[in-house]
Amino acid sequence: MHPIIPVDWERPLTPEEKELKEHLLSKLPPIVARKEVGKLTGGWLDPKTVNNEDYKGNGPKRRFNSSRKVLYRSEELIDWAIRRFGMVEVKDFR
Repeated sequence: MHPIIPVDWERPLTPEEKELKEHLLSKLPPIVARKEVGKLTGGWLDPKTVNNEDYKGNGPKRRFNSSRKVLYRSEELIDWAIRRFGMVEVKDFR
């Protein structure tokens, strides 16, 4: 079993991470269903990954259950993903 890598909620986001977060939030609805995160983030996040991290207690800060759906606030989901997986801008890719 892989060790749990805790999310550092205190770490300030880099300028690149802030830019990505703002861009994604401008495109997302305020609430996102877990099963739609892949489609809504252009494949960046996988619903199974979010589910697994939630199960391990290392997912987004909050989740909401409604009927059979698990919902997240978009801002909390994106903030979690950036902090969990990191983000580096590739400036010269060849």
